[in-house]
Amino acid sequence: MDSKTRKEKDRKLLEGKIVDAAVEIIAEEGFNRLSIRKIANRIGYAPGTIYNYYKNKDEILDYIYHTVYLEVVEEVKACLLYTSRCV
Repeated sequence: MDSKTRKEKDRKLLEGKIVDAAVEIIAEEGFNRLSIRKIANRIGYAPGTIYNYYKNKDEILDYIYHTVYLEVVEEVKACLLYTSRCV
């Protein structure tokens, strides 16, 4: 694996950790209690590192919202497809 591929993989891994930590904090404390500092503490990085991946907290929330929205849409499509086959 070349260094560019490895850096991309490492970047995606840390982006995933950031999002996962944000989702956990939201589940435990609510949207209003989410902060970059809490995310950073949860994953063991400095808050400044988070800003290398996301501009701000709102960008993280937008990503989570769109990801969850798309997952729900896919689930609804699958349910509708399954239901229409059963009718």
